[in-house]
Amino acid sequence: MQATNKGKEGDSLSIITKLKANKEDFSEIGANIDDACYFLRRLGTHRLSFIRRGGNKVAHELARERFSLPADQIWVEEAPARIEALRAEDRRLSDPP
Repeated sequence: MQATNKGKEGDSLSIITKLKANKEDFSEIGANIDDACYFLRRLGTHRLSFIRRGGNKVAHELARERFSLPADQIWVEEAPARIEALRAEDRRLSDPP
C-alpha cells in the first residue's frame, strides 16, 4: 500500500533540514535520518514543514507530561483538562473561523 501527498511537521529545524536534504547523513543521528529518508521516499509525494514549538502546544505538553508519569496512560475519549484546553487553543490558532 502506497500513501501519497502526505505532510509531516516537526519542531526540530535541524532534523527537518536534514530530511529535506535527502542525502547520506554522517552525524550522530545519521542512521535515523537515513532510515527516515528511506521511508519518506516510499511514501511517494510528501511535504516536510518546520513548525515552531508554539505552533503545537499539545504535542509538547504531552511529551513533557510523559516524563513525569510513573507508567503509560491511555485516554479513551477525553484527555486531561489542561491538554483539552491546549488542543482547543491549537485548533483555534491553526484553523481560525
